[in-house]
Amino acid sequence: IGTGLALAYLDKQLGLTSSTLYWKIKLIRVFTGLSLYSKALAICDPLIAASPDNAYLRKIKISILRESGAHKEVIKLAKESLLLQRIRSRDTDSIRFLYLSSLYATYQFKEFFQVAPAAAADSDPNSRFRDLLVECALELGELSIAEKEIAQYEKDSLESIFFSAWL
Repeated sequence: IGTGLALAYLDKQLGLTSSTLYWKIKLIRVFTGLSLYSKALAICDPLIAASPDNAYLRKIKISILRESGAHKEVIKLAKESLLLQRIRSRDTDSIRFLYLSSLYATYQFKEFFQVAPAAAADSDPNSRFRDLLVECALELGELSIAEKEIAQYEKDSLESIFFSAWL
């Protein structure tokens, strides 16, 4: 769902005009860019309270928390958010990536390696999930994992090229 469609859906759900919602989200981004995370969260939290299962709003909050360095909160909220989401979307993929990158940043490698391979396998060959998995594996000296993912990337890329040519 594109941002415009997401906003059109949300404004009805939250009882806001689309322009009000648009500017609230813009203001959240401005405050986040200025490192005024508490102000950004003060705007974001009531929106989530009004629409608690909305992946787009949760992704925004998780991004604010990640940028503020609150990795433990990112991990907690991302896990909760991924359990709520029944339909995979670009927003849930972003939440999953923020979750994995926070696991990586906080040295929670056991949990990272439990989740990352499935995320890499579930995404396109050029995915940031696979890049993060290979980077982490190489950094930790897990060469067999890195080699396996690189080989899978090459296989998936060739299949993708062949399939595109077939169409």
